[in-house]
Amino acid sequence: MKNQQYENAKEQLEKINKYLNLDEPILRRLMVVDRLIEVNFPVRMDNGEMKMFTGF
Repeated sequence: MKNQQYENAKEQLEKINKYLNLDEPILRRLMVVDRLIEVNFPVRMDNGEMKMFTGF
């Protein structure tokens, strides 16, 4: 799933670059992830069930 989210973000960046007109080296740099912070946290739902959510 993480890879899918990363690929989605890259696709969005490519689409918006039509309006930003970034230089190719800058666009390529933005496509590379240096580090990733991922957090997981439990949430008690209204029905009492515990669900884990992931944030980036």
